[in-house]
Amino acid sequence: MQLGDIIRRENTYWLVTRFDAKRTRTADLRSSTGTVLTIPHNVVVEVIGNPSQDWPYVAAPMKPRLGPIKDIMRPADGSHLTLYRDWLPSEPTRAGGSIFLNPKLGLRHGDTILAIHVNNVSSRINIPLTFGTVKQNKARVAAKPKPELERNAFTRLLEDKQIGDEDE
Repeated sequence: MQLGDIIRRENTYWLVTRFDAKRTRTADLRSSTGTVLTIPHNVVVEVIGNPSQDWPYVAAPMKPRLGPIKDIMRPADGSHLTLYRDWLPSEPTRAGGSIFLNPKLGLRHGDTILAIHVNNVSSRINIPLTFGTVKQNKARVAAKPKPELERNAFTRLLEDKQIGDEDE
C-alpha cells in the first residue's frame, strides 16, 4: 500500500490519502462518501491499483460554472461508473481536469462518457486517440522525432568556436 493507491476493505473502495510508515505508522483512507478512516500502515489489504500510474486518463473540460464532477455515466448502456472502483478525478474539488479510468472498463478511442457535475449538468467527454497512462504518453512523446532547429546566422554565432578555444 502506498499513497494514491485504491484499496478494497470491508467491501468498500478507499483512496489512500496519507501514508506515514516512519513517524505515526498509519495510513488515512477516504471513501467515495467522504468518510475518513485511519488504519495501521502495515495492515494487509487488497490493492486495486494506483490510478495515477496504472490507469489511462482523459481530460474533462474545465467549466468552473458547472462545478466538480460527481458522477460519470456510459451513455451506450446507461450505466453509472463507481467512484474509486471505475474512475477517479485528479482533483476532486476542481471542475474538470484529468479523470483516471479503470482499464477494466474496456474504453477505446472514439467511445463517449458523460461527466455529471454537482449542479446536475453533464458534459460529454470523447476518448481521444492518445488515451493511455501517464507512462505510455510520456514514452509516446519521447519517441516522437524532434525537429531540427533551423540554422541561421545567430545560431551559428552561438555555436562557432572562437580561435584559441580548446576542446575539453
